[in-house]
Amino acid sequence: MTTALAPREELICTSVEWACRAPSLHNSQPWRFVYDSAGLHLYVDERRLLDTTDPTGRQAIISCGAALHHLRIALPHFGLAPTVRRFPDPADPSLLADITFDRVEDLDPRDAALFLAIEHRRTDRRPFRRPSEVALHDLDRAARRHGATMTLLGPEARDELARASRTSAALHRYDPAYRAELLWWSGHSRDDGIPRNLLPAAVDGPPAVEIARTFPAGTLEADGDEDQAALGVLSTCTDTSRDWLHVGEALSSVLLEATALHLATCPLTHVTEVPASREIVRATTAVAGSPCRYPQVAIRFGGPRHPPLVGQTARRSVEDVYRVR
Repeated sequence: MTTALAPREELICTSVEWACRAPSLHNSQPWRFVYDSAGLHLYVDERRLLDTTDPTGRQAIISCGAALHHLRIALPHFGLAPTVRRFPDPADPSLLADITFDRVEDLDPRDAALFLAIEHRRTDRRPFRRPSEVALHDLDRAARRHGATMTLLGPEARDELARASRTSAALHRYDPAYRAELLWWSGHSRDDGIPRNLLPAAVDGPPAVEIARTFPAGTLEADGDEDQAALGVLSTCTDTSRDWLHVGEALSSVLLEATALHLATCPLTHVTEVPASREIVRATTAVAGSPCRYPQVAIRFGGPRHPPLVGQTARRSVEDVYRVR
């Protein structure tokens, strides 16, 4: 049951802060929120697009979709039930969603668990143990609730995703703009990007996680363990901006559900960044039974092999991403 409410601005601001804990490409945080008398409005911040890595803005909108789902989970915790209109203004494609509010009377226990998971979710680039099949089934259902499908890949598909990863790396290897962009967003101590303590340390021989993006060397030690992570791919049957937003919401849902199940997670976006590697992923998911031909994001899931990551990845201040007009 809900009753009408004129929400207090500070509750909206606090909810936005929690929304901004969502994952994003290279922790670029390409979102901005505006609150006015009509409600809260989510925009993609086009100043924060990665022009070489993400020339269409697909991954930026996926990132914003993850923030939208985090917001939808946070608002009920603060007594607000959101209603979302996606792409409400055809004349303004940067406006991704309008959110209005009612008062929530009863907090859904699942949403309460996912809200707690926001604080504990991390992108962990170290090797994982194999998760249980029961947990993976729950994650598949979480994706479908948001208009995406998640194809779970068997161990035999790992070589194909590793080939997609190598293909993407080879096409980027001699691209100075890509290398400069990757360096800009990696290894810095600031309010965005990926800090060195979350990037794998340099190793002799092949990397511990063979399907991972190759970042500049960091300080995160992995002890040489074999990666036994399960692999899933979020896909859509069309490839529009609306699909990308829904995929972001599905990604957030899956990652938070996995965190609530005490699983470690790591999204893999590089395997769908270039057409050649994306086609390898598409063919692999088709063999595994996916009904959709547009792979958007791959994800590693598993039991953690190492102590939890310390601290949280930095976030931009709420003053940078939120304003009232």
